[in-house]
Amino acid sequence: MVGPDGADAAFVLVQHADADTTLQARVLLLLARAYIEGEATGQQQALLTDRVATARGAPQVYGTQVDLVAGRAVLKPILDSSSVDARRAAVGLSPLREYLRLIDSAYTVHPQP
Repeated sequence: MVGPDGADAAFVLVQHADADTTLQARVLLLLARAYIEGEATGQQQALLTDRVATARGAPQVYGTQVDLVAGRAVLKPILDSSSVDARRAAVGLSPLREYLRLIDSAYTVHPQP
């Protein structure tokens, strides 16, 4: 109804609505259907799936969520980490090792010489 830009903006708002995991979970159900119908991306589904899981104290599925600990990006617990790359590939995400390299370069605080 709102086009790709509007849908992306709505996704970002919901993804970061961490104080309302009930809303996030309701949207996740809609997002899963939209992904199957080709109206949402696998990345969006993975990000919100993991966001809801970790907010509720469960392990994440796709390995998209990290905490910054002492200036370093540390993955939050992952469900069955031995097959996470297969799950990531199924929704169009790069292998976890590549994602962590990207996260590390973007978020890790490196001391200045």
